Amino acid sequence: MKKILLTGLTLFLGMTAVNAQLIKNDFLDGYSIGDNLEKGEYTSTTNDQETNPVMIQWNLTGKSNSSGKNDNRAGNSPLITDILSYPGYIETDQLSFELLKLNSGEGRTTGYSLTSDNTYKDATYYVSFLVNFSNAGASTPTDFLALEGNYYLNTQRAKICIIKSGGGFKFALLESNGTAAESTDVYQLNTTYLLVLKYEFNGKVQLFVEPAINTTEPTSTPLEYTISSGVNSIRGITVRQRSNFAAKIGGLRFAQTWNDVLGLVETPAISEATAITTDGFTANWTPVVNATNYKVTVYQGSTPVGTHETTEGQDASSLTITGLEELTQYTYTVTALNETNNYFNSDESVESDPFTTNATNSIDSSAADKGIIISTRYYNLNGIEVNEPSVSNVYIKQDIYEDGSITTSKTFK
Repeated sequence: MKKILLTGLTLFLGMTAVNAQLIKNDFLDGYSIGDNLEKGEYTSTTNDQETNPVMIQWNLTGKSNSSGKNDNRAGNSPLITDILSYPGYIETDQLSFELLKLNSGEGRTTGYSLTSDNTYKDATYYVSFLVNFSNAGASTPTDFLALEGNYYLNTQRAKICIIKSGGGFKFALLESNGTAAESTDVYQLNTTYLLVLKYEFNGKVQLFVEPAINTTEPTSTPLEYTISSGVNSIRGITVRQRSNFAAKIGGLRFAQTWNDVLGLVETPAISEATAITTDGFTANWTPVVNATNYKVTVYQGSTPVGTHETTEGQDASSLTITGLEELTQYTYTVTALNETNNYFNSDESVESDPFTTNATNSIDSSAADKGIIISTRYYNLNGIEVNEPSVSNVYIKQDIYEDGSITTSKTFK
């Protein structure tokens, strides 16, 4: 799959008509390397838009430190750092931010406040991101990213954790407190991994580590639990700095479907060619979500002989193709295009069933009397002359008349 960069078009923030289920992926827009991730801080955990208004940005939690501890507001803001790359992920080669290793016993909670209302509830939501740990020092689950139930960042659920294991680490998933579900595999430091968190209200929470980047969503993972004490609504995403790990996080996406969180577009299902003429046909397919247009590739055998694009947008379901050779066999494929930088194009569809363009008379035979047919020749669809057809198939028939005129037609054996 190839990423198509947007040129000459406006990128819309949030939801658009094309990307209807991609909620947000511009979490680091406007930042430069070395910037603080936090742009503000909450002064309390009071749900009051006058004294503690929501700020749609990265903020320091409004939760104070626990008694005798420095566990929520220690140290400094995470810092914007260089890119994280991961093959095949739509948000690769973007800036990331660094979770710094703090002093023993310290912690700092930073979060992106999405909303103060109940926009994101009673449905299924996904978060995908890249992470690269340079240090992992705790043998018990330590959370580093979670979903947030309040905009002022004091109620974390679906906590994604890290556990030291030998010279590497395991990922773990924890609702809030209690026993965490651990990965069976051990992962390596200084390696970038793709994670996808799925949160199904009134259902299960699942964490997929290095899933295949395709439109088939996995159904099971060792990292899952059934919600017993979830959030009423997702109002933010939080990250934690701790004393026992250091990491980079980037490529963050928040969406409502598997395809949207990974930037994937379904491959169109095609049907047979219709309206076949001497020099063309109509290609047909079923429209797919997140397409902005479609590309039809015409093949003669295994050789592509032309590409044609629609201009009607996502709902286009057919395209008339002209300029082909008569009496020639063709097939076609369809690719769904997405002309933003938020999604890949789809994979190319399977090829259509073969079809043959129609024939025209090589000589105008409108005269009333052409005389009798003096000979007839037959050709297969590759243009090779054959004896009188003996195998069930479609053939090209040429009748030659006394006056030299020739008529060409298809015949079926």
